Amino acid sequence: RFYKLCQQAGVRYEGREFHGTRHHAGVQAYKQFGTFDRVAEHLRQADVNQGKRYGFMADETLSDGVKDW
Repeated sequence: RFYKLCQQAGVRYEGREFHGTRHHAGVQAYKQFGTFDRVAEHLRQADVNQGKRYGFMADETLSDGVKDW
C-alpha cells in the first residue's frame, strides 16, 4: 500500500520511508492541534504518551528551511 502511494507521488521507495513520513505527520499534527491526545488519535496510537515525542520535535528551534513544510 505504501509502495503504491510512493509510486503515485513519484517518490522512489527504498523500504524505510514509512517511519520518516509518520514522524513528519506527528510533528505537523502537534503544530496544528497543540495537544498530545490529538496527535495520538491522528497516528492511531494507543497511548497518549507516545505522541509526546512529536511535541518535542515541533518546537520553534526548527530551521527556517523546513518550518513551512
